[in-house]
Amino acid sequence: MSPHDVTRRAALGVVGAGSVIALAGCTASVRPVDAAASGSSSSSSSASSSSSSSAASASASESIKDYGTTIKNDKYDTSAGAYEPATREHPAKNIPKPVLDDKAKENSADGFYANLVFMAGALKYLFETGSDEMVNKSALAQSEKDGFLKNDQFFFDRIKDGEIWFGNPQVTFAMRSPRPSKASGGGYNWGGMMVIDLGEFRAFPDGTSEDYTDEKQRKTETSVYFQGKYSDGAWQIKTF
Repeated sequence: MSPHDVTRRAALGVVGAGSVIALAGCTASVRPVDAAASGSSSSSSSASSSSSSSAASASASESIKDYGTTIKNDKYDTSAGAYEPATREHPAKNIPKPVLDDKAKENSADGFYANLVFMAGALKYLFETGSDEMVNKSALAQSEKDGFLKNDQFFFDRIKDGEIWFGNPQVTFAMRSPRPSKASGGGYNWGGMMVIDLGEFRAFPDGTSEDYTDEKQRKTETSVYFQGKYSDGAWQIKTF
């Protein structure tokens, strides 16, 4: 399994198309992003078209504010202690956990957005620690959590056990428009790209490390379409 295959599979697992683990890699071999992405191009094109159509149909009367086109978490619980970034000698220490904003409970565009922010942070935490704790607390639909976590549990266990770690992995959502659109049946839709960047290197406890000299080795971008529904006081978000 290549480094690219690990992240690719992990990202695709979240969008219902398989497992994300392809990009992060279990061996030293590397497969370019372009080759890995070819298998998902046809499935993502329909989601892209659907997202563009939904965004175009949104009217100014909906009063949905502009959130920008980059979604990433910047609110953390730092009670674990002073954060120490990963080096080639040791994994990161006292990794902070993402915090869910109070607005996440609201049945509103703000609530939908807050849950996407937390989801990005939860996935980042997963790649940093191997722990699914934060993903399980996110609004991601249970079927999708079960799917990609089960398929790639071996890889995440390796991170958790310190058998492999990465140089500051990042997960962001690059949206195609600065605001979601209202869905006809309630809730909101929003299309964009899921971007997983593993960082500058991957390292191992035997003291060896490998630098990612090519961005295609460390980063994957996967088309994603978020569909959020609010029910019984909570959000459920599915991806396509």
